[in-house]
Amino acid sequence: MLELSTLEEIQRELEGVYQSQGRYSASIDTEVEEVDEGRVQVNININEGEVAKIRQINIVGNEAFDDETLREVFELNDRPGRFFWLVLKRRVFT
Repeated sequence: MLELSTLEEIQRELEGVYQSQGRYSASIDTEVEEVDEGRVQVNININEGEVAKIRQINIVGNEAFDDETLREVFELNDRPGRFFWLVLKRRVFT
C-alpha cells in the first residue's frame, strides 16, 4: 500500500522543481484510487501555470558599483549564476 507521506513527498518535490523553473503558480494535485486488493493507482495532475517574469529591478544600498555597471551585468546574464560570477570576478580579481 502506498503511504501518504511518500505521496506528499513526491508532491513537494514536484512543486520544488516547478518553483525552481520560475513557475510559482504551478499546482500539483494527487489522488489515490484502489484498483483491487493491495493495488492502487496514483493520479498526479499538474497545472504548470505561467513562468514568472521580472518587470523591474531596483538597486538599493549598492556602494561598490555604479548602477549602470550592474544593469549591464544583468543584461549579460544568459545563464543561471553567471551574474554572481561576473560581480565576484570584478570585485575580487580587479
